[in-house]
Amino acid sequence: MDEVRRLFSAALEIFEESNIWAEIKNRLLSAATAGKITKIIGFGCGIMSASDDIPHMSYNAAFQHALLLMLQQFLQRSSSQEITYAVQDPAYTDSDVSVLRSHGVKILKDPEGFIQADDSSLVFACAPDVPVRQIVADIARPAVLMWDRVSSSDVLTYGIDYNLLHPSDTV
Repeated sequence: MDEVRRLFSAALEIFEESNIWAEIKNRLLSAATAGKITKIIGFGCGIMSASDDIPHMSYNAAFQHALLLMLQQFLQRSSSQEITYAVQDPAYTDSDVSVLRSHGVKILKDPEGFIQADDSSLVFACAPDVPVRQIVADIARPAVLMWDRVSSSDVLTYGIDYNLLHPSDTV
């Protein structure tokens, strides 16, 4: 669990200084729907405790969770309502759940995330194994829908170096 905690903390620190975070904040500030958001729901964000067999899987997951936590904190600063942050991924390990809960993240079981999605939601799905966009579109019209496929080269384009995140390093 300590490795997952260090990885997530490092991802938060690095992502906060990244160009992509600055761009996301600017886009949200200019979005008319940003003020409507009261909940953030992430689907299939991955496990931060992945084995070394899958290159960058835990790093991608850490950055996705860091992004969502930073979005929640950013939106909370300009809102009088509580902004909640919840995630749904059947692959979460006990370590993932513990670290996420320590940051106030609610862990949802399938299909809770889909049921909670509504017009006040920011829904995030990055390369999930299920058709999140299609399911959410059938149920609700979220205020913001974020999705994409991220490769390590995409992340590195924004100045994030995976070598800084090796879980055995002290952060």
